[in-house]
Amino acid sequence: MLTTNPALWPSLVVYGTQCYKVLVLIIVLSLSGCDRSKDISQDVAMIRSIIDQRAVAIASNDIMLYRNLFLPEYNDIGVTRDQLVAVMERNFKQYQPMTFEHGGGPIEIIMNTARIVHQVTYRGEGLDKPMHDREILYFRRVDGQWYMSAGVKVDLF
Repeated sequence: MLTTNPALWPSLVVYGTQCYKVLVLIIVLSLSGCDRSKDISQDVAMIRSIIDQRAVAIASNDIMLYRNLFLPEYNDIGVTRDQLVAVMERNFKQYQPMTFEHGGGPIEIIMNTARIVHQVTYRGEGLDKPMHDREILYFRRVDGQWYMSAGVKVDLF
């Protein structure tokens, strides 16, 4: 006949209760680190400010301001920041005065990256008509600062 030792059961019950408490503690601690209600309004404001500064840089032909809005490692399908700035500098000379308008779509932020899909319009002296296009503009946050990192459409003319 098979018998069980009743002295072993209390230790199993205590052990099971201890495991349950540890499991609950792990779940609570892991969920407390997932703050899904983080206020991103400051990040959204910073990104919108960069887009607005881009319009200011274009309207004032300020190539250094324009350049500083981009991530130094900017690379969009092989187009580097230096190439992008060179094209805009050429546009500054050719279509002066030039303006840039943008329609503000919603900004999606995931950790240190962001994305906005919006309409852009370039106007310039010497252009037959305004140049309209849609941009999917990407941003990256480095050391607390946001930069454009891909998606700029500049060589439309």
